[in-house]
Amino acid sequence: MDLYSRKQRWKLVLAAVAMLLVGASLWYSNRIVDDIRAEERRKVKLWAEAVQNRAELVNYTERLFERLREEERKKVQLFADAMQRLGRADDTDFSFYLRVVQDNTTVPVVIVDANRGEIPPQPRQHHREPSGALAR
Repeated sequence: MDLYSRKQRWKLVLAAVAMLLVGASLWYSNRIVDDIRAEERRKVKLWAEAVQNRAELVNYTERLFERLREEERKKVQLFADAMQRLGRADDTDFSFYLRVVQDNTTVPVVIVDANRGEIPPQPRQHHREPSGALAR
């Protein structure tokens, strides 16, 4: 074999090795990019769920505070009526007491008739939240 053909073969081997290295590095780079893409998608999905959960929590909190505001408004009105009633000594009007019992939505009450027989509860509209605070 002459020197020229040996050099030529050596160049071809080096070119093939270089091509293999370039191909392997491109394949590995693509694999790393795919892994990063999957990880970033997972992070974006997690972030979107966190934002959605926070929005649901804010909405739940707003509804809760609105209900609390309404309950406090009722209590203030009830207190004002009670103070007016204290000024009058008229015990024949039971509408105030009836309203206290009917407006009660937070304290359990057992209602009985004159013979102390329990009266079955009437269906009421309850303001209930879903079982979980963030239930969808």
